[in-house]
Amino acid sequence: ASFAGSFTYNGMVLVLGTGNFTFSGTNSFNGGVFVANTSGLGPGLGVPSISGNGGGVGGFYYNSADINMIQNLFPYNVLAAREISQ
Repeated sequence: ASFAGSFTYNGMVLVLGTGNFTFSGTNSFNGGVFVANTSGLGPGLGVPSISGNGGGVGGFYYNSADINMIQNLFPYNVLAAREISQ
């Protein structure tokens, strides 16, 4: 996912798949950002990538109210579980 320009986003940003998150400009993310590389080969996950080139006063601002709003709209459900013995 790529974000550019000057904006403010309230809520949760999920970056899944290749897990590449880039941003530039003066952008503000209020809520939370979750980045995961789920396209890794083999049994594990790949390494996510986050890069930014901000030119202003934007940033990431944790806001539990925005995250709770998303959790109420789209509740988290466990679809599968697996126990790994050691």
